[in-house]
Amino acid sequence: MSDVPRVSLGALFTTCLGIGAFSFGGGLSGWIYREFVDRHGWVSDEEFASSMAMCQILPGANVINLVICLGDHLRGPKGALVCFTGFLLVPVFAVIALSLIIDRLADASGLEAALAGVAFAAIGLLLLIC
Repeated sequence: MSDVPRVSLGALFTTCLGIGAFSFGGGLSGWIYREFVDRHGWVSDEEFASSMAMCQILPGANVINLVICLGDHLRGPKGALVCFTGFLLVPVFAVIALSLIIDRLADASGLEAALAGVAFAAIGLLLLIC
């Protein structure tokens, strides 16, 4: 294992905040790799690969496990907490806001029809792929 660079908690937070705020769907481990290895050089390829392998065998979401593991590697328990918080802060508030919007629109007559249409479109896309 190489010497661990001294990374500020603020840098860890803003990096994980950016990844969590602007990512949708898969490919997050690649984005985390780009930020932690390529862009900032905080961890080596080997350290990232071993962390990723360990996180894949742990229960839970791989990318959440990965940011916690990398944060712990770089700054200990505080780093793990900062990475976890930064990574999930925006998605948690987005889900809360979306649920509040849906609750307020629940009485809207067209909402149920629109959501049914989206569901049928998704089913159609799945059938098209098969």
